[in-house]
Amino acid sequence: MKAYIVLLVAGSLLLVTSAAQGVTADQVDDFEIGGDTANWTGGNPIFSPAPSQVPDGGPGGLGDGYLQIGVSGFHLGIRNIAGQWAGDYLAAGITAVEMDVNRIAGPSDVSLRILLFGPGGTWASTDLAPTLTGPGWQHLSFGLSAADLTYVPGSTNPQAPDGTGILGDTLSGVTRLLIRHDSVTPTIPGLSPPFITATLGIDNITAVPEPSLLGDANNDGVVSADDYGSVQLHFGDTGDIGILGDANLDGVVSADDYGSVQLNFGATQGMPTPEPATLALLVLGGLVMLRRKRK
Repeated sequence: MKAYIVLLVAGSLLLVTSAAQGVTADQVDDFEIGGDTANWTGGNPIFSPAPSQVPDGGPGGLGDGYLQIGVSGFHLGIRNIAGQWAGDYLAAGITAVEMDVNRIAGPSDVSLRILLFGPGGTWASTDLAPTLTGPGWQHLSFGLSAADLTYVPGSTNPQAPDGTGILGDTLSGVTRLLIRHDSVTPTIPGLSPPFITATLGIDNITAVPEPSLLGDANNDGVVSADDYGSVQLHFGDTGDIGILGDANLDGVVSADDYGSVQLNFGATQGMPTPEPATLALLVLGGLVMLRRKRK
């Protein structure tokens, strides 16, 4: 009985630890630790050595480490399985994955997509990122909305089942993130995308959160009269962008923040900011209703 209790407690702690290691907004893999590939794997013993950490030559120049992978007549890609990129992207508020990339050597051009695997099946970038035709660091962004991702059924890989075909199911339980060259259409899991010969550098893989809401001085996701109070309460404070009272996201709580609340009044997180004409009608309607009540 005691042994059972010990195992149960140990299992519970393991689950808590695993959950704590899930994906979080603003996390960045910058590959600054010597020899550490941050759980990114890939390659083939013959055609594609495993990814390696390179200590110099990233987008920041001297002393900026990055991840490098090269292929010779094989498919190019790296994956992160059950590591820091697994978890609930929806709960974390992650709306994009961004990175810096460099086609260090050819002769092949490189066209990248990302793929996410989970209970909803495999979802791949609908559109290719700009093709990398030569050396030089470029910044890429891969959105995670329904318009950005395409369901890829027909898997021949038992580790990547078709799932429910619902994007939200995958985004709420991502098990694997894959970055790879896939230049035609999203390739079915288990099949090989086009073979190329190239060396690729990758750095600053970032989980991008939903943009902050202009006008939301108290950070509750709604621009309302309460935000005027937040500006007043914290007037004169300075600090990081988005501190309480900072409605216009400049890191300073000033009179300008009252204007930001007024301009964006009625907006909510994930909803477009009202157009000026619409905002004017809303304000006018509110004044009319207020006048009627006073009568």
